Amino acid sequence: MKKGLQDFISAILVILGFVFLLPFLNITGNVVGIADAGISEATGKIVNSVLGLVLVAAGAALFLANGREGRGREEGISPLVEIVTREFRKIKEQPTILLDAEFLMTLYKKRATLPQNFFGNYQVIVPSSVYDEVTRRQQSTGKAGVSKKFLNNLRKNYNVTIDVNINPGQEYREDMMPYWEECTPQGKLNNPFERKKFEKGADSEMLAYAYKRDKTPTVIITENYSEIGNISDELRDTIGVNVRTYRTSDVLSGIA
Repeated sequence: MKKGLQDFISAILVILGFVFLLPFLNITGNVVGIADAGISEATGKIVNSVLGLVLVAAGAALFLANGREGRGREEGISPLVEIVTREFRKIKEQPTILLDAEFLMTLYKKRATLPQNFFGNYQVIVPSSVYDEVTRRQQSTGKAGVSKKFLNNLRKNYNVTIDVNINPGQEYREDMMPYWEECTPQGKLNNPFERKKFEKGADSEMLAYAYKRDKTPTVIITENYSEIGNISDELRDTIGVNVRTYRTSDVLSGIA
């Protein structure tokens, strides 16, 4: 629930609570028929008072909880940091976070302002293959997927390392192809165009990079769970590669 809506609901609850607490209003009796049921006016006022206290308490609790969440966001406790910290809390070495093209373009289109410490103290990388993908002209729009200004802002204000050559080697990329064939809807259809796109693209490079790192933790942020997500799950579950994929929609949750 968004902060503005939560504040509005908490205010309504508090106002209704005070209305019920007013001693000269017997709203409960009139609404639910307490007076008609033969219950005295004094009893009706007691019921009103109890209901009023419950509403005021509920409204105040919601307001305070929302305030704590807001302060947490201002202090840099982002959904991404919460997820990564929880998943890797037992591992001493911090993970490297790779940003996929889809994440960058979604963030750019949202025109969202990230909390200053959105990425925490983690090493965050935009691989060169992703950089090339988002800065080339898109066929649908004739424009780059994101602007250079946007990428420079990530570098200067969020310590994101841009245009990093993570190329793990062709042999590691080739090792990803059996997983693509077995674990993804695209691979099961064995479409030559999709195969070439994955084999030469940033997705297989990031997965191969995580595969090469083996037990060293790697995180990939993308909404492409059908390929990157399914393969990273398979790598982790079958051969113990320490890689996790988080959805863009989850890590940007609550960020306008």
